[in-house]
Amino acid sequence: MKKLLLLLAVVGCLYSKVNAQAVALISTTNNTALDTVTNTATRIQAGILNGYQDVVSVVATVTEISGTTGGAVTCWGSVDGVADSYVRVDANTFTPADQAGAQSYGWFIEPSKFPYYQVRYTGTGTMAAKLKSKILGRKK
Repeated sequence: MKKLLLLLAVVGCLYSKVNAQAVALISTTNNTALDTVTNTATRIQAGILNGYQDVVSVVATVTEISGTTGGAVTCWGSVDGVADSYVRVDANTFTPADQAGAQSYGWFIEPSKFPYYQVRYTGTGTMAAKLKSKILGRKK
């Protein structure tokens, strides 16, 4: 009986690690998980991770609506979530190409450095594109 309970506990731990769910970052403009970036505007999607995470994955997906899609998508973190306290997570910038369909880019932070994260997309020229971002924190 003890072996069966131990086996169930191990399976439960493995199941919870494998089935972690990504959470949508929410737009600071319209309070939804989907945002539209037009021309040279900047849109920010933000979220929080509860507790320390060994690995954080942030994925941004840009889908062209019209015009010549471009610009810069970056990932930011903060210890307290106050607007002026965010710093770049790393130097990597996602530059969406001018193409139909969705394009995604991921940042992988190991170990987690912040509880608060943002994805910022600044458009360029004459364009319109959709931005959707997700975050996933995992323990090893």
